Amino acid sequence: MLKYVETLITLTERFSQESCYWLFSTISQTISAFIAFIIAGYALVYSIMDNNETKDESLVEINFKLKTTYFRRLILLSVLFVLTIVLSLALIILNETLYSLKSILILITIVLSVAVTILGLMFIVSILNPRKYSNIADKLLKDEEDKIAEKGEVISKALFIEKFITLEITMREFLESNDIKVISNNINNMYTYKNMVYAYINNGYLDRKYLDKFMELGKIRNLVVHGRKEDIDTNMLKLVEDAITIISRVNKDRSV
Repeated sequence: MLKYVETLITLTERFSQESCYWLFSTISQTISAFIAFIIAGYALVYSIMDNNETKDESLVEINFKLKTTYFRRLILLSVLFVLTIVLSLALIILNETLYSLKSILILITIVLSVAVTILGLMFIVSILNPRKYSNIADKLLKDEEDKIAEKGEVISKALFIEKFITLEITMREFLESNDIKVISNNINNMYTYKNMVYAYINNGYLDRKYLDKFMELGKIRNLVVHGRKEDIDTNMLKLVEDAITIISRVNKDRSV
């Protein structure tokens, strides 16, 4: 390995001033254009994800996880891109004075340029991956299952969804019958489950201590729908039934 490095350093020592200027000016310009392309692509994908999320609330948790992952990768790429550009410009500006460090800096800059190009292409492939939603859904669903201490008897997914629909209908009928304003950013101005939960809490109908419980339930529903899980256990079903009981009690108390 050391021999290969020494060979590369020897080759870089043969770079003329003109070669250095041409090579690293090209690298800095190419890298700048590449990162601009990646950021534009990221912004486009981010916008599409927001639009899909507005149309389908069940994508909220999956999109949040994807956005967080993409943002962290983009930050890392940006740091590497900037470092590569700075080194390239340094070699251009200080080409005639960096006699002792020139070979090492050339080698580092070339290796870094290749690395950020590969990482950039991997990032593009990841945001275009058609399985990204199902992969994240499977992972999030596994995380949610791990939070439940014991698994109960397996039931059909249809029963869980049926109960959840009952919960949504119970909430929606109460809000509409009492003319309670629900803030929604849905393009069709339809109330989502999350919007209704916040409407109950913000209007003082539901204690804020239940917020996490109801949000977790919504997360499970989202992951069931998009995680391609064909069955649910009785513990998850009980979460929905408990939520229906709480909402029904709140509705009855407020109607008196």
